[in-house]
Amino acid sequence: LAVAASSSPRPAPPPCPQSDATNAAVRSMLRPVEQRTTSPAEVGGDIAVRVGLHADLRRFFERAQVGPKMVQIRAGATVRELLALLLIPDTEMVTVGINGELAQRGTVLRDRDEITMFSPMEGG
Repeated sequence: LAVAASSSPRPAPPPCPQSDATNAAVRSMLRPVEQRTTSPAEVGGDIAVRVGLHADLRRFFERAQVGPKMVQIRAGATVRELLALLLIPDTEMVTVGINGELAQRGTVLRDRDEITMFSPMEGG
């Protein structure tokens, strides 16, 4: 089960009933993001977003980092660009929520967005 759309083709991992149920629970807490655009005030400058990485994605933060991190990024940047800034490979399977809504890699970020990222989970 692929959790997030990826621009590079690759085979889906074999299904895991426990992880499917957990991932479905995470996705059910997030609502789809409507089409987002950059506001005129954000054009040409930087914005700040709060990023929380969960599960094994925490490895992309410094070891001393506890809790969410404020990240500066250019206005008009997308989730894909934020992932690159955090050095998270484009091939990494990630579920992204913005302000409690499910987002895609092409979703445009806005100043003061609350970003939550999860990786596929397994277990029961």
